[in-house]
Amino acid sequence: MGHQDVTRDITGGADAALRRQISSTLRTALGADWAGQVKVAPRRGCCYVVFFAGGARGAPAVVTSSTVIVRVHLLSGTFETQYITSTLHEGRGLTARKAAQLGLLRGLRHCMHKSWGPVHVVGDDTELLRQQTSRRPPRAATLRDTFWKIRRTADATAVVSWAQQHRDQNRTADGFMRLTRTTERSMEWYAAIPQQSTTKWAYIADRLQEDVAQWIAVREAPSSSEGAEGPV
Repeated sequence: MGHQDVTRDITGGADAALRRQISSTLRTALGADWAGQVKVAPRRGCCYVVFFAGGARGAPAVVTSSTVIVRVHLLSGTFETQYITSTLHEGRGLTARKAAQLGLLRGLRHCMHKSWGPVHVVGDDTELLRQQTSRRPPRAATLRDTFWKIRRTADATAVVSWAQQHRDQNRTADGFMRLTRTTERSMEWYAAIPQQSTTKWAYIADRLQEDVAQWIAVREAPSSSEGAEGPV
């Protein structure tokens, strides 16, 4: 359990900056023997959006997850892709939700490692997002451990919002997940590496413009605080 879990009842009405300040003070006073030690240094006028997806198909199931991280310039709406990963998971008892958890966790850990922030999370798994925004762990024992790892890492990276976008509006993460399922090969890409020129890769990556535009449109809509984005 992170420090924000402990203080959520007394800081529920505070803004994100104040919650981070309180959390930082607690870590200094009580010790920081958890993932939250990493200091996030936000870039002015920019934010980072983590798109994630997970799925399982077939018998035996082929389980895959994916993460796409972009840096968005808030004034212009332009963005740069920072990181893409899509992983083929092996192991008994893995489910689509477990895969989605693993994809999200990997994305948040990458943000934490790079000290990227502020961070927004976008995915199509409504139940996973509900569990994280309510800070209520899933009933399934196989999902609880990863739930708390996500929760602690989210607190460490000071996640600003959690947004649900339908799979048709989460095309890039879903597309790379499906590509890995088809090829049965994991992949990882960093901003410093030239993008692959294959037709499938290019088609999937081109969908990212639409995914980011959808996130911006919902974020700027007057009703966004009531629907798409949940509490941190």
